[in-house]
Amino acid sequence: MKKLHSYYLTAKFSCRASELLKKHLPKRYDWLGILNCGGIWLDNVRVLDPTLTIPKGKTLRVYVSENQTKICKITESDVVFECSDFLVVNKEKGIPSISDLPSLTCNLSYAVKNYLHSKNIIYSPTPTTRLDYTVSGLVLYPKNKKTEIGLFKLMADRKIFKCYEAKMRPNDDAPKITHFRVIDKLAFVKKTGCDSDGKVSKSYFRLTKQTEEYITYNVFTFTGRRHQIRAHASLYLTPLVGDTQYGAKREIKEGIGLSAVGLNFKFKGKKYRIRL
Repeated sequence: MKKLHSYYLTAKFSCRASELLKKHLPKRYDWLGILNCGGIWLDNVRVLDPTLTIPKGKTLRVYVSENQTKICKITESDVVFECSDFLVVNKEKGIPSISDLPSLTCNLSYAVKNYLHSKNIIYSPTPTTRLDYTVSGLVLYPKNKKTEIGLFKLMADRKIFKCYEAKMRPNDDAPKITHFRVIDKLAFVKKTGCDSDGKVSKSYFRLTKQTEEYITYNVFTFTGRRHQIRAHASLYLTPLVGDTQYGAKREIKEGIGLSAVGLNFKFKGKKYRIRL
């Protein structure tokens, strides 16, 4: 799992950002590398200039995480589908879909932007579908602003259907269910759980494979609540592999047992069914 450390450095007198960082950030960190990748903030704005003056009493927030200075890249083999309007990319576990507090460059969107630039498409895409840091699979990206607006409208109208593969370990206490539909209300407070005041959440689980080591379900989501599948698996079956936040006994290096494996939607009159 990603480990995030944060430091708060307050200027006792007006000085440059570089001076404050050199003096107060632990020496084991490369302050310039952290600054260059966007891990330093002042008043909710990234600090990218080491000569920036930090007024007396102001505080720099410094975020440090594993691989934050990494520059993510994708190749043709990572692109599952591409047309003139959009592309679908296979995201690995262990990188975010978009930039986060520690880094501007260690995320899939940065890699997709550079991929498009290599094809002379000067556009910084925002993913229509997103996946958590610990989840792998298909992410949908527009290649122009008009397509971005159209795809986001489909998402808002719940017309982009997603299929996931959820992997769990056999549990004698878990219900023996081959398929079932979940309709409940979920709310997120530190983690997702049932709440009568939460939002309606709908998932459909279908058993696809069972071995001595793993039980695998295809999961179709009809709403997009935060951690929806993770919560539903934990509440009604057994926690996903490696998902200690929702009850798994131990973490695994690869993340959690969840991958986005299918997209199904209609765009500009054409039906798309994209699978890993």
